[in-house]
Amino acid sequence: MALTLQQTREQYPQYADVPDGKLAYGLWNTLAKPKNMAMGEFASQVGLTDDQFGEMIAFSKSVGYGPTSQTSIEGAEKSLSPKATKVLQFLEGQGIGWGDEAIAAIAAAFDGKGDFKRSYKAYKAELLANLKQYQKETPWEALGVEVAGGFASPLIFLSGPRAIERLYTVGGPLIKSTITGARAGIGGSVYGAGAAEDVESIPEEAIQGGLTSVFTSPLGTLITGTVRKLKGGSSLANGFDEMSLRPTLELAKANTTKAYKLLDEAGFKYKADDFQTVYLNALEEIDTKALTKVAGKLDPKSKDPYERALSYLNTQALKDQNLSSMENIRQTLWRFATDSKLNDADKKSVMALYRKISEFSDNALPTDGKLKGYVQAARLASSQQQKAEAMHIAFAKAAKNAKGSKDPVSIYTAAADELLLDPKVKMHFTEEQIKQLEKFSKGNISRDLRQLLSKFTPTANNWMFMIHGVGVYTNPLFLSFSAATLSAKRSVKKEMGQKTTEMVKEATGIPKPNELPPVGPVAAGIAGATVDQRRQELTDSLIPTLP
Repeated sequence: MALTLQQTREQYPQYADVPDGKLAYGLWNTLAKPKNMAMGEFASQVGLTDDQFGEMIAFSKSVGYGPTSQTSIEGAEKSLSPKATKVLQFLEGQGIGWGDEAIAAIAAAFDGKGDFKRSYKAYKAELLANLKQYQKETPWEALGVEVAGGFASPLIFLSGPRAIERLYTVGGPLIKSTITGARAGIGGSVYGAGAAEDVESIPEEAIQGGLTSVFTSPLGTLITGTVRKLKGGSSLANGFDEMSLRPTLELAKANTTKAYKLLDEAGFKYKADDFQTVYLNALEEIDTKALTKVAGKLDPKSKDPYERALSYLNTQALKDQNLSSMENIRQTLWRFATDSKLNDADKKSVMALYRKISEFSDNALPTDGKLKGYVQAARLASSQQQKAEAMHIAFAKAAKNAKGSKDPVSIYTAAADELLLDPKVKMHFTEEQIKQLEKFSKGNISRDLRQLLSKFTPTANNWMFMIHGVGVYTNPLFLSFSAATLSAKRSVKKEMGQKTTEMVKEATGIPKPNELPPVGPVAAGIAGATVDQRRQELTDSLIPTLP
């Protein structure tokens, strides 16, 4: 075992006046470093106190050596396997710079040595030593692994208080940019603080990480926007497109799930005998020929929608049904009734069955009103979901058919037309909502003129760019025409975005939910802070070694 500082001074009197930090560094540099022993490991072996080790670190930095600022403990592993080191680097990114601290704290809490503070410092020193070695040997790989970990971190998806979400939803571009930049800055500050090697450097690293993140976060917006375009999304007026309907659709689905959960928990049952009696009586009243079909063998996979509907009902009527399953039966009957393959007579029969089953499901409920309220809530939620799904599909189809066009009028009116053309979809909307869709589709003279003018903007195509350039060069007053075309384009985009938002809100009965600030800028900001931390290793790797 190595001599302590006191034993060294006793054995070598010439070192009696040498400061502890200088002496400890000299001994490590001479005796331990050639054996690849970490400075923290050596400090533990010679019994340095935290203060003495701090002096050793300070002296080593003064002579140009940059060690970690933590001590180690006797018995700790000197190195990790390459695979384990990569995992550690990934977790460091996933923990936004605090992965090593978290792992060291867990290890220290369960190592059974009794001195948490010293054990924590020891484990952290070993982890940092392995990370630094990995970053020095393969800097670009280490950077990629850590950035990948950052992208996989659940911490970057935290949106903050609901008030911030609401402010982001209703705010303009400046407010949205401010909130996005602030989130990226906070993420970078957290990363910088976690990457700091000692407590004293945390404020400086946090500030540097935050500023770097703010300046690099716009790259995230650019990259995510490009990816979105490659995946087929069309960025339209005020950012409202088929992608923007997804939050509304998800909220509608969540509402439906909650409503049906209440139905299941209510415990009410429709008895099979009552259900079957109502079903057969309805058949006898509506279509006596159907009784013959029911008495025989029905094919659930028949090409005849009417036979499939009867087969389905015949099976369901044999079982007790709860509120949730009865609502599903109603909706399935509705889909059969609106099947385009049904002839008029069969469609009338299935629709009549739908009404009879609906009357039964309502009349069988207790009179206290509570269960009826649950049922009405479930039906409303289901209707809202079906409308939201129909609108989402319509906008997605319209954007796809536009083949890259960003003309909001064409895309939005095509979506409205799609909704109006589908009889199944049209049935979900009230007469007033259908009138609004038709009015939206037809437009007006003002909108048509602005749409026409917007086709002549300088950014419309290369020819328009050249014409505007020549026009302005010939006569500067041509700028007024350029401004008019751009203004018309901006105006019609804004109008269409607002009207579409109102249409979705009115049709589904669900207001646009709070938007979550985008994750891309935050991830890009933290990635920028990571690159900044690794800039020395990355720069060194690009400089060829001189022979």
